[in-house]
Amino acid sequence: MPGILLAMFKGLKIVDDLQLTARRQRALPLLAMMIFLFPLWFTVKNQLHITPLFSNMIWGTFLIVMVAYFVNIFFFKISLHALGMGGMVAIALFASSISTGSILYPFIAILLIAGLVGSVRLALKAHQPIEIYYGYLLGFVSMWFALS
Repeated sequence: MPGILLAMFKGLKIVDDLQLTARRQRALPLLAMMIFLFPLWFTVKNQLHITPLFSNMIWGTFLIVMVAYFVNIFFFKISLHALGMGGMVAIALFASSISTGSILYPFIAILLIAGLVGSVRLALKAHQPIEIYYGYLLGFVSMWFALS
């Protein structure tokens, strides 16, 4: 649904492009994501009998999108890619703390991918370094908080 909604926003000229390059045009799509994620989290947590880890990851995703919304509105164009990768690193680190087996190689792969994503965003001049760094930090902290 969020992808369809974003395409609708583009068709209605609410956003200029699907990459949401303009900071001000990110608010409505991020708000829409929060509107989709909160009921999903509530349903998974309270009505479906799925492991709490899964509902906590959805809650973490909701928190990350909420952080993105408020940072974007009040401060600067934070990197959504870095936020997501920060969240993935938190999931991998948390999984390694509760896993009975070694997940060293997947964890290293996620760290490398996170670094690559940030490097590409910088190479494309889509963000300033501070927007990437805060993305990693706030994505990690938001997801870690949800998982703990």
